Parts: sequence; structure tokens; C-alpha cells
Amino acid sequence: MSDDSLSKALHDLGDNVGKLLGEHVSLAEAELKREGEKLLLDLLWALLGVAWTTVGYCLLMGALILGLRHWLGVGAAAVLVGCLNLGAGAWTLLVVTRRLRWGGLTPLPILEGELRKDGTALADAAAGQFRPVGALSSHQATRAASAADQAPR
Repeated sequence: MSDDSLSKALHDLGDNVGKLLGEHVSLAEAELKREGEKLLLDLLWALLGVAWTTVGYCLLMGALILGLRHWLGVGAAAVLVGCLNLGAGAWTLLVVTRRLRWGGLTPLPILEGELRKDGTALADAAAGQFRPVGALSSHQATRAASAADQAPR
């Protein structure tokens, strides 16, 4: 193989890798856009549901106050219903914050994993370590070997 054909082959390889990476980025952008639109629509429906629920809840609490006014009076009934709502809200917030603290939030775990793989592949390519898709990077291989050494036997 002559130097010119090798140079052309390397140039073509570089162009093709650039196109592949560009298409990969375009695909990721399209997926994010689609997920964003879906998330926005879901959020709008949730907000509409919150508005309807709030109106219904207020009407229900007003009816409860009117029902209790015969035994407690309007003021005491309003205070009682308000305290019950305050307690229920505080309990709900406590449960939610504990769940978030323990479980954490990963918005798009699949996308996060893909971005990590892409970053590792790009770092390996920049270091001149080309490897087949699915093969472990040098960093992953080192971590796997050290985990195997530390595993109980």
C-alpha cells in the first residue's frame, strides 16, 4: 500500500468517524427533544389536574366546615380543618423528602449511561486506544480487575 492510499484511507476514516459522531449527536438531540416535548405535555396535564384537584379540595373543605359549624361554630371548625390539612401536608412533605434523600433522582438513567459510554470511548480514541464496541476501556478494565482482587473468596 502506498503512502498516498494510506493517507487517503486515514483521511476517509477520519471523515467517516466525524460523520458517525455527528449523526450520534443528532440522534441524541432528537431523542432529548422528543423526551422534552413529552415531559412538557405531561407537566401541563399535571398542572391542569392540580388546578382541578385544588378547586375540588377547597369545595370539600368548605363543605366540611359548614357541616362542623353546628357543633363547633364556624371559626373553630375552620381552625380544626386547617390544622388537619396542615398536619397532612407536613406528613406528606416529610415522606417525599425522605424518599428523595434515600433513593435519589436520576432523570434519564439510560441517557446518562449512554453519555458515560460515549465519553469513555471518546477519551480512549483521543488517547489512541481504539477498541471494538462493547469492549472494556482501560479505565473500566482496571476497575474490574481491582474489584475482582478485592472480592471475598
